[in-house]
Amino acid sequence: MRIRKVNSVDVKLHNLTKVKLKTAGNTSVAQFTAGNNKTCTVRNLSKDTYLDVRTGEVKQKKKSESRYQSPKSVRKSINHLMDLIRCNATEPAKCKWITVTYEEVMTDGKQAFLDVKLFLRKLKRYLAKQIDITAGQQSFNYITIAEPQGERHGNSWHMHILLIFEDIAPFIENEMISELWSHGITWYPEGYTPGAGSGFIPGEPFPE
Repeated sequence: MRIRKVNSVDVKLHNLTKVKLKTAGNTSVAQFTAGNNKTCTVRNLSKDTYLDVRTGEVKQKKKSESRYQSPKSVRKSINHLMDLIRCNATEPAKCKWITVTYEEVMTDGKQAFLDVKLFLRKLKRYLAKQIDITAGQQSFNYITIAEPQGERHGNSWHMHILLIFEDIAPFIENEMISELWSHGITWYPEGYTPGAGSGFIPGEPFPE
């Protein structure tokens, strides 16, 4: 399937055209197909083979060792993640991105998520003790995104965490974030001021 952006003025829909509308937070996406391809060129024979009906050949299915090798699977995961963020983070001023890394190589995904869970508990306790912020700044919901740092860093996990507050996101010193995390470097964009939000996007290179 080929996807391209078009001018809405140029799109003509007939009364019987099937349209899929997806709304995620402040974003709405309309999808439709210009036509349906009802021709099937392959027929599954088993979990390992299929028949190419155009040539009559029986061919072996190509299998990936993991779902991460499939561009389609990766694209689906990214789209799902972006929908999740758009649904929950509709006001950037009430959000804060934090990135946490490990000083030593960490390849145990379960342990990494346990570490993040403990870190977020500590952060909530810290904010609950602050008397100069509102109740809506003392608690938050969150979305955690795990990402390997690549072979140069031993494929060690690092985490991007999106904090979502009820009020404008409070300012938190990075030194305090590092102390609460305690496993390695922490980072969020410099120059952050309350209400400014954060421009960090998961997948961007972590600053050296």
